[in-house]
Amino acid sequence: MTLPMRIQRLFYRYHADLLDSERHAAVIIPTVLSDGALDDWDWLFRVYGWEAIRAWIAEPGHAAMLPPPMERFWTLILLG
Repeated sequence: MTLPMRIQRLFYRYHADLLDSERHAAVIIPTVLSDGALDDWDWLFRVYGWEAIRAWIAEPGHAAMLPPPMERFWTLILLG
């Protein structure tokens, strides 16, 4: 599934119109978690689901890809 225009704005380093939510989750999840706003996070969790995003954060090194404040925030929210 191609990304909605409002989400594509977060991917200025990529050809956002070519990103696919199924094939490019490894790029989409951390970018939206770190650079997105509340509406963007809502989209992310609707597309991937809480369990998939929780599993992504739990993988060694993944949370460290986020800026430190966002790493702490999402680790607390998703892993307690």
